[in-house]
Amino acid sequence: MELKRRPSLSNGDRISELPDALLLQILSLLPTTKDAVATSVLSKRWRFLCKMMPSLRFCYERTNDLERFSDNVCTFLLSHQAPVLQSLHLEMNFGRGSTRDIGVLLGVAFGLHVRELDLQVYSGGEPYRFPTSLYKCGTLETLKLGPNVLVDVPFPVCLKALTTLRLYKVIVKDERSVVNLLSGCSSLENLEVITCTHSDVKTFTIAVPSLQRLTLITSIDEYELAYVINVPSLKYLYLRGLAEGDSCLIENTPELLEANITDVCGFIYEKFLVSLTSLKRLSLEIDSPLDLMPVLDNSPNLQALKLITLWFRKGDWSPPKYVAECLLNRLETFVWENYEGEIEDEREVAQYILRNASCLETATFSRTDIHPEKRLERLKELESVVRASNSCQLVFK
Repeated sequence: MELKRRPSLSNGDRISELPDALLLQILSLLPTTKDAVATSVLSKRWRFLCKMMPSLRFCYERTNDLERFSDNVCTFLLSHQAPVLQSLHLEMNFGRGSTRDIGVLLGVAFGLHVRELDLQVYSGGEPYRFPTSLYKCGTLETLKLGPNVLVDVPFPVCLKALTTLRLYKVIVKDERSVVNLLSGCSSLENLEVITCTHSDVKTFTIAVPSLQRLTLITSIDEYELAYVINVPSLKYLYLRGLAEGDSCLIENTPELLEANITDVCGFIYEKFLVSLTSLKRLSLEIDSPLDLMPVLDNSPNLQALKLITLWFRKGDWSPPKYVAECLLNRLETFVWENYEGEIEDEREVAQYILRNASCLETATFSRTDIHPEKRLERLKELESVVRASNSCQLVFK
């Protein structure tokens, strides 16, 4: 009887036969770099490839040994052999301990010319002040600063390669820090400012000539702020959460094509929508029909309009004596989310748009929690309206 030969280790290590590019892609799918290093026992080649990973992710939990964690991460970074450190994600969960180790790790990463940095700090103590020396990195293309990071910029920065900046629940020291940070990002294209804390900031000025996408999300418990936006190259705008005490002045947006505006106090609309004459696509949350007409009047090039109503209050609305230019010549797509049709004002606004939108191709009304009989009743009401566009397709879902 002939015995079968047992495969050698080299023949059995099929993983090692895969191309380096594929192995690096597999390693990048693991949750953290620590997990990637742990898998190096599967293949001899993986021990070397771990040092070639272009994207690294490290997470520190407060139950671990901070000194050991910092030493291990620092050693790994110093032994990194990839031509470029494409990205570093560093998440630090402290109790009330010191955050000084973060600066050491960031310094090593910047020495490797990191292109994308995502820093998140969760601490019960003092916020972590992002090192001012790192605001002059010539290779950094993406910077994401997360919770409990203090943005204190006493002088203009020099981040010439930075195209994306995300500030998520950071603490902004003062108005000067905002100006100094943004003025030094000459190539910035995408800016996200999300529920930041800034007790000493009364005016938040965003003046970036190169900016193309702006996301601004505020919180109802924040201090009253005046936002001044001067971004001549802006193409996409997302605003959410502006309250009664806030103001928003948009000074220069001649190239703006799309805007998404939700949870914004109604009286603010008229103050900034007059600057949005170039808009082609708009998603807008309203709670009164009176909010709609300033939008239509000041958006002559509007081609797609999406209305979102969480609740609709009576506003003593009456059809205007004239028809907005966008209804006569531009509007092709109309969507109304959460359309209920119970309030007369709501029905009249819907009928007004259908009667006057001459170029309308589709009009979609949606309500997920409506009874089938009520849905059919609302559909028949809308179908009975004489539409200005003979080719308009009416959809109710």
